[in-house]
Amino acid sequence: MNTISKVGGIGIAEMILSEACTSAVLPNCYFYNLKVYGHVSDQDDVAYVFDEDTKQYLAYKPVKDAQGQFVLLKDLKSDVESVGGGV
Repeated sequence: MNTISKVGGIGIAEMILSEACTSAVLPNCYFYNLKVYGHVSDQDDVAYVFDEDTKQYLAYKPVKDAQGQFVLLKDLKSDVESVGGGV
């Protein structure tokens, strides 16, 4: 299943990539089941979710436990571009 399918289609993917619906600073992933932006850190091997209410990243799970629950925004962008979408 590609990243576009995981998030719900090309329109949703383009909206996610626009980052218009978040105040997160420098998100690098999107948790598609939770419908929140996040950040996966290689440094401390933790996946963080962004809490829009408190405007902060919160530790979610170790990256290995969160695999399959998020798409990296760079991969989503690449997939959208490969099908001729915007962004």
